[in-house]
Amino acid sequence: AKPRTIALLTGTKDLQMDNITCHVFSCPNITSLSTIHQELGAEYDDRVLPSIASKREPD
Repeated sequence: AKPRTIALLTGTKDLQMDNITCHVFSCPNITSLSTIHQELGAEYDDRVLPSIASKREPD
């Protein structure tokens, strides 16, 4: 797994902004590696992980 740290700025219920640091360990599916590389490039984690980390469940 490849470790990665993502810094995010997110809003709270009381309309304040919080800085959050998310530590993510990612490991692509080996059978999908060629497809991932063709569609997203070698630095796929730079494109995919920030968008996943910024998702949050509604309160």
